[in-house]
Amino acid sequence: MGTNTSSNFQGTDFQMLDIEYKSKKPPKKFNSIRQFLHATLPAVIPARDHSHVHASDLLKRGLYEDKEFCPREYALLDTLGLKRPDEFLHTSNQKVFGEGNTGANWLVHTIADAGIAVGHWGCKYCQKEYKFCKRPVECIDCLHKEFKYIEVRFRSKESDIGGGIDVFIDLGEPKLRVVECKTMKDDEFKVLAGPLAEHKWRTNLYMRLVEDSPSKYRHLINTDEAIVFYMVKGGFGPKDESLLEEGITDSPYSPFKEFKVQRDDTETQRKWDHAVALYKWRKGESKKIPLGLCSTNVCKRAQSCSVRLPCFSSRFMGK
Repeated sequence: MGTNTSSNFQGTDFQMLDIEYKSKKPPKKFNSIRQFLHATLPAVIPARDHSHVHASDLLKRGLYEDKEFCPREYALLDTLGLKRPDEFLHTSNQKVFGEGNTGANWLVHTIADAGIAVGHWGCKYCQKEYKFCKRPVECIDCLHKEFKYIEVRFRSKESDIGGGIDVFIDLGEPKLRVVECKTMKDDEFKVLAGPLAEHKWRTNLYMRLVEDSPSKYRHLINTDEAIVFYMVKGGFGPKDESLLEEGITDSPYSPFKEFKVQRDDTETQRKWDHAVALYKWRKGESKKIPLGLCSTNVCKRAQSCSVRLPCFSSRFMGK
């Protein structure tokens, strides 16, 4: 007892784990968990297909944080047979995204336990899918009881913008509500008095996408008012006097805040119009390539644009 036998593991379970471990091609030698993670987490993420406009494309993010969505860029990528550059995610990026995904997944399954979450679900064993419903108790095919959550996606008929909704919630109202889930650092969470502008904008866009989609589910969803739901990263959250007003008495602290967002299409109209211009050109309803956003070829956005040179060449001048 007490002897280090780690080098003598020969059991079947270890061998199976070892096979999986080797398949991930770790560094030849590492001396710490941190070294291993920094060697394996960074990755080049292939550029998302630009053949459709995604809701996230309309917001500044990641490699494209200085590049507001431009319909002319997409049209020139089509014309020239090019694609957007791939995106490099370093270790910290991966951790942030992983924490956000884990938090959202925890929330969805927790409210599913309460019987109020609506979405698509897939059996983890036989892969059978259950569409736009509350999480099944068990799979009708294999009788297993574990399900993965699948976001419901919608695409606008007018603008061709598409996006996935974090989750829908049944509050006993005539229609389901769109819920946008976000995690936030403790210091930012404490002073949060309303939805951040970016989250409010995105939630507005999602309501508009749902209403303008051909989805058979759209009539079951409230497209006038939605919820942005925040969770603090770690900790209990700040002391919240409003808890008593809601009849919440288990603790004076809460790691959650939620805000209702009223639909306002004026907030999303500018970028919606850009997407519409691109879609009309792609359908052949407009013969001229859409106008771009850059006034000169030396502005900040143009400097990082993948089609800067052809965009400002005489070959593609005009609207």
